[in-house]
Amino acid sequence: MCGYEGYGQNYIDGEVITAEGITYYVENKYQYYYSLNNVENELIDRDMEDLNGNIINPFEHEYEGGELDFDSFERAFRETFSDEEAIRLRDAKSRIYVYMTKNSKGEVLEVAFSVIISPVTLAIPPSKFARYEKNLKKYVRWKNITEDEKKLKFMHQSLPLNLQALAPKEIFKGGEPIDVEELE
Repeated sequence: MCGYEGYGQNYIDGEVITAEGITYYVENKYQYYYSLNNVENELIDRDMEDLNGNIINPFEHEYEGGELDFDSFERAFRETFSDEEAIRLRDAKSRIYVYMTKNSKGEVLEVAFSVIISPVTLAIPPSKFARYEKNLKKYVRWKNITEDEKKLKFMHQSLPLNLQALAPKEIFKGGEPIDVEELE
């Protein structure tokens, strides 16, 4: 059992946590990351299938998975995390990996997270992950899905959050830019 008392959320291996109507299974078998997997996910760990239910070997076929609409990905992030939270994540060089299953239209069906353990990432409450999952499903889309990919029931996509790109360069309060270091 891994736990990190005093940093906010104590993500314990095998624990089940519910926030904002989403229940996550926590995997924390290692000292350096924890994973949150929505207990309703059925596809995220399965092999890809075509529309007839046949298993697809990804090594025999090249599926690009379409092109991520980065604006939709950024919108999901910004509607979940405040500027201050984004800056703390960026400055702590935190890493969050997002695993998604998407359909042949490029819409997100399922989400799971792997998070490198740090005081900053342990301070993220489950409700933020639940809200982020909802926003990913609501906003994120892939474009330019190929005709072959449209014949699949679902595809997998994993993305590391590029916190350097997603965190704001400046923060404005009352119309005036403020020094980011004032937030720390």
